[in-house]
Amino acid sequence: MKYCIVLIISLFFQNIIGAQTTGNIQGSVKDKNTQEPIIGAVIQVIGSSAAAVSNEDGAFTLVVATGTYNIQASAVTFVSQTK
Repeated sequence: MKYCIVLIISLFFQNIIGAQTTGNIQGSVKDKNTQEPIIGAVIQVIGSSAAAVSNEDGAFTLVVATGTYNIQASAVTFVSQTK
């Protein structure tokens, strides 16, 4: 009986710990002067392994745990920016 209670309690806490809420960071990367999309820009969350590459429309989506983040966009021949 004790084993069963310990197992149920440990599963309960495991579900609470594993129940992190996730969110999306979505956006697009465009040239400041021409407003043309930048294809292949690398967008990454600073201090994390989360990263994405912009598509042919300059769009990207990052899936991260909810919170506040700094993201950096970089592409060849462009100056990197962090927001």
